[in-house]
Amino acid sequence: MNDISKDKDYQEFFAGIKELAKGLIQIRERAAIEYAPIVEEFCARKHAAANEVGRMLDYLFEFADDKRILLMYKKVCRSFFYE
Repeated sequence: MNDISKDKDYQEFFAGIKELAKGLIQIRERAAIEYAPIVEEFCARKHAAANEVGRMLDYLFEFADDKRILLMYKKVCRSFFYE
């Protein structure tokens, strides 16, 4: 394989990685938008079964690398464990 062919393969590979990264960003954005009202409503209840709280934290944990979701995670913890 010559250098031009390798360079093209690398460019295609990185273009694919770039598209995947864009998709992940879009998924995180969508998760933050979708979970915000759900978490607000959930925390406003002030009473929930342990399995409900655990399930909510599990859902949020999937996206905890996003600051907005991490804040929601903390809000659930504070609402049900620290108050």
